[in-house]
Amino acid sequence: MGARQADIDEANKDENKIKVKGIKWERSCTDVLCCLLFSVFLVVMVGLSAFALKNGNPTNILTAFDSVGNRCGQQNQGVELREGMTAVNKTNYTPYKYKYFTNLIPSTTTDSTKIFYAVCVISCPKMGETVQCMPNSNSPSCGQAAFDTTVVGQFCLPEKDDIKAIFKKVYESLNETNNFGKYMADIQNCW
Repeated sequence: MGARQADIDEANKDENKIKVKGIKWERSCTDVLCCLLFSVFLVVMVGLSAFALKNGNPTNILTAFDSVGNRCGQQNQGVELREGMTAVNKTNYTPYKYKYFTNLIPSTTTDSTKIFYAVCVISCPKMGETVQCMPNSNSPSCGQAAFDTTVVGQFCLPEKDDIKAIFKKVYESLNETNNFGKYMADIQNCW
């Protein structure tokens, strides 16, 4: 089936063509200043990245730290670093490759700041197992694991079923002690 020639001629008339405002190809550079600023930004970012790689330690981004600043899985760590002091009692943390949070469940019933207490461990423990850890001033003894853990990167995190129970206890603790209201007030004061 073909179109009739009369229909084609009618469609080609100027008054019957659809007028669409589209892209005009007669463009010119209007944002020279923006382009220059962006180029300067890129040069500065490349320079900062090179400086950071040369003078810093990029492995610290991926390395797990215990709650007093020791790097899990690294050699020659100080037991505790204090302002103005050098590291004391240097210890080999090489076998202790994983970070284990010691107070995820107990911290919900006592001091909520202890939730961040962590130690370096040899392997991620299962519930009831004695934790093989390197004690520090926040966690002077290793004790037994209160929940099953699994390795995620360099961290021993609670397994799926235990996460629900932990979040439930944290939520209950926040409501019982009115910490949630305090946290919201702190956020409001920061704004």
